[in-house]
Parts: sequence; structure tokens; C-alpha cells
Amino acid sequence: MNEIKGNYFLVNGSVEPIEKFEAICSQINFEVYEVIRIINGIPLFCEDHFARMMNSLQLLHKHFDTEYQSFKDQIKLLAGKNNIQNGNVKIIVSDQAKNLIMHFIPHYYPTDNDYKQGVKTGLFEAERTNPNVKTHLTELRKKVDFYIKKSGLYEILYVDRDGVITEGSRSNLFFIKEKVAYTCPPEKILLGITRQKVIQCLKNINIPLIEKPVFKNDIKSFESVFLTGTSPRILPIASIDKISFSCSNETMGKIMVEYNRMIDQYVADRKN
Repeated sequence: MNEIKGNYFLVNGSVEPIEKFEAICSQINFEVYEVIRIINGIPLFCEDHFARMMNSLQLLHKHFDTEYQSFKDQIKLLAGKNNIQNGNVKIIVSDQAKNLIMHFIPHYYPTDNDYKQGVKTGLFEAERTNPNVKTHLTELRKKVDFYIKKSGLYEILYVDRDGVITEGSRSNLFFIKEKVAYTCPPEKILLGITRQKVIQCLKNINIPLIEKPVFKNDIKSFESVFLTGTSPRILPIASIDKISFSCSNETMGKIMVEYNRMIDQYVADRKN
């Protein structure tokens, strides 16, 4: 129950009291999931999350019979029943794509100081199977959470067998050098929604992007690094293990401003 927030959750659109969560979900085999941030009652980039969920199911050769409007309406129903206007909702598809479960989860949003001074990260040798599918990797998650807690890091960055830094355990990753952004190629990572929006931001403000592997032995050559994700948005990295990076990089600052503008515009458009 530590992963549940609020008084109610949804099963296939039906409102259930949180006391029934363990009894109902203990009989369910989880398959794919999404986490959507709610801002002032608006599910942020909801259509993109829905599209990724459906793509994950397709990659697993599973058919899920639901429409986007129903999906969005269920999220708003959940928010209304729990009287929560800002937070994170977890959406789970399970049992051969027969069940759709939604509930709020505890969240941690970075502080103003985190955005100014950056966060500490470290390297961790691991690879996710089928990286384009957002699914539960329980054993890997346990190992990562233990390592993060033990080390006091904000996030760890996966390094694959070739020495490539692919992504964070809950985030995507961008590097900055000489006013150019670099990120791992799509086939090696989970294609985060925030990552997609950041790429659009780069186009909006004419910052070049190169999608190429970044090797752990080469990270000293970069000026700045940042994480992207549902909760952190765009979050500067102060250090990767013992290597420090600038958190006041001008190019990174422009990207952060543009991304926040994009969010504000999205929420405003759907409030009207």
C-alpha cells in the first residue's frame, strides 16, 4: 500500500475504495504501465502517454480495446474522486490486456535548489530487455532502489555491455557540448514522453541534436548533462560519480525555459 495515494482507485472505469486494492490487484498479472503527471487537474501530454501505452502492447502482441477519450475520462474521474489536482497517476494494463487499473502514487518533485545546483548521479551496469516497452522489471528495480538508497544518489544511469550510457532508471538523459545536445539512439532506450517533448523544444529554439551512443569513458568531454522525466521535467546533473558538470550552462537553460513554456501552454489550452 506504500505505492498508493488517495482514497480511491479505478478498475476498468469502476471506482473502488483503496482498502480493496491489495485483494483485487494480488490476482492480477501486470503487463505495461504509464505514469502521468496531473497539473491543475490536467493530465499532462495525456495523448502521448496513451499512444506509448498502446505501442508497448502492440510490441508485446497484445490487443487492448479502449478509446483515448475513455482513457482520459477515467483519469479525470480518478482525480475528481480523490480531490487531487496535482500529482502522479499510475496506469496499468494487465492480464492479457483485459484490465485497466489507475491509481495515484506518491511523488517527489525536485526542489528549486535541485534545479539550480543539480543532482548527484552514478553509473550502474545494467540493460533493460525490450527497452521500447514500458513494463515492470521487478528484480532490476529492487537492485536499483537499494543502490540509490545506499549511495544517497538522486538517480543512477544504466551502462550497457558496450560501455554506452543509455538512460536513467526512471529518466532519459541528454548531454550538452558546444551548444549541441546529444542523446542515446531510440533503439537502446525507453522513449520517454518528456524526452520526446524536449526534442521538440530543441527544434523550436534551433538547438542541434545528435542521437548517438555516449560512452562512459567520454563523459568528461561534455559541459553539462540533464535528466528528463515525468516528475523531474528537465533536471541538471551536478555529477556522475566523481565527475562534475556545469548546472548554469546557457544552452541547457534555454531548453529548460522552452520546456516549461510548453507545459504552461498545454495546460492553459486545455483549461479553456
